[in-house]
Amino acid sequence: MNYALHFSNATGCDIDLHWHVLNECLGPRSDDNFWTAAVPIKVGNVESLSLNPSDDLFHICLHGTHWNKMPPIRWVADAMVLLG
Repeated sequence: MNYALHFSNATGCDIDLHWHVLNECLGPRSDDNFWTAAVPIKVGNVESLSLNPSDDLFHICLHGTHWNKMPPIRWVADAMVLLG
């Protein structure tokens, strides 16, 4: 069972769409604490929710420990942007 899908457009813009925060926790209630602490965001004209900064940093750090064809060092940059 997957927890996310990766999308790329013709200009090289990439996004991962997650329906679970962690691929290690795919149960029906696994994300409840993340949703409770989520913060509102707006993308274009669409309002949604996102991980709060602490949960986002946790997700970034854990995501960076997984093997990937593209070196996971890129997750360090994501963490630094979040901390900045």
